Amino acid sequence: MLTATGGMQAVVKRAGGHASDIASDIRRSRVDLALPFQADVYQEQCIRATATLGSTVWGGISHQPLHLSEKAVDDILRKELVISGAWNSSFAPFASDWENALTFMGQKKIVKGDVITHRLTLDELPGAFQMMLQRETYFNKVMFFPG
Repeated sequence: MLTATGGMQAVVKRAGGHASDIASDIRRSRVDLALPFQADVYQEQCIRATATLGSTVWGGISHQPLHLSEKAVDDILRKELVISGAWNSSFAPFASDWENALTFMGQKKIVKGDVITHRLTLDELPGAFQMMLQRETYFNKVMFFPG
């Protein structure tokens, strides 16, 4: 039986009794979400298994509302967790984009910080689009922040 604490306890046990600095939930097919409570449980496990000042990444498409327990919300606030979202898809019947991404992350060929190549203010938006249009410099993921 899948429970909100079962996965978290397994992660902590495997990590020698310590919570993880980074946890991820990267499965979002409708098959994965066949049971109404499952998505909530997986995401709750990520929160509960993540150490103070850690981060968790949730990927894919939810297909349903998210309901978190009071404990999970308290963990987000008290541990000052960072929750990041990611979306990716593959329509190919062979290699999955997600499997490839996780494999490369595990091999340290993709490092989270390296994926985002530009962190810019909203004031820099017009110039950034010009840079991307003209391909003046290498870019991968360009993020804009207020201020």
